[in-house]
Amino acid sequence: MYSKSVQTLKSTQKIVRVMELSALGNLKKVRKRAKDAQEYFEAVYLGMKQLEHLLDTFTEQLAPDGRTLNIVITSNKGFCGSYNKSIFEEIDKMQPDAFHDFVVVGKQGNQYLKNKKFNVIDFIDDEISQIDAAYISRFLTQYVPQILEKKYIAVNVIYTMYLSPVRFETRNTQVFPQIQNFYVNEEKLHDHHFLEYDEKDEYVIKNVIGNHLFAVLYSCLMLSYASEISLRRITMAEAKKNLDERIAELIYVEKKKMRAADISELIEIVSSSRTLKRGE
Repeated sequence: MYSKSVQTLKSTQKIVRVMELSALGNLKKVRKRAKDAQEYFEAVYLGMKQLEHLLDTFTEQLAPDGRTLNIVITSNKGFCGSYNKSIFEEIDKMQPDAFHDFVVVGKQGNQYLKNKKFNVIDFIDDEISQIDAAYISRFLTQYVPQILEKKYIAVNVIYTMYLSPVRFETRNTQVFPQIQNFYVNEEKLHDHHFLEYDEKDEYVIKNVIGNHLFAVLYSCLMLSYASEISLRRITMAEAKKNLDERIAELIYVEKKKMRAADISELIEIVSSSRTLKRGE
């Protein structure tokens, strides 16, 4: 029974270790994608700062009682429950109303929002890792026109900000009409100037808003994915540590039993020897 238990735990230990190494490998890949997203965001953000006067004119025309589009990024992975829990805690700070629409990435987030009676208008049932640049472009073709038509006066993204392999935090960030600086060094902003262009303002605004939301969404997805993988790696590392401790405990208990059995046998031998001597 002891041997079988240890063997089972060691087999599980190997699987957990493979999953931990897989998470580490995936983290390296997604950090490369996140770096690409950062470089693209920087280029778009600096361009937007050069066209800030156009954005100001556009946002001044937004009605104060318009609708808000909320994009929520959750994980489909069951063992990332604590990751989703942080997102859900952020959602719980809000109340369902007629002025907030929700687009959800991940089936767990979709189910949670619907159970809470939030108005979910779109659901992306894909792993974060499967959502690429082309997917985001197609997704935005549905919503950028509605922003330009001023149906939505604000866009918020609820996501997990990756800070390091062991540190990440949930954020609810307004990305329109406020233009958030995710990465850009403030020193670079001092060099920006007004950008000259020949196209009509409407055309420029459309492209500026579209490019900005693309850069923001791609960044938020990559940061969320990096956070998910980091949490997965931490979970696997903790599971391996627990298995190591359990195996060591079983071995210790078994050795203790064996020592007790040896001592008992020795006592019995000594006792028998004394009995024989007394009989002589």
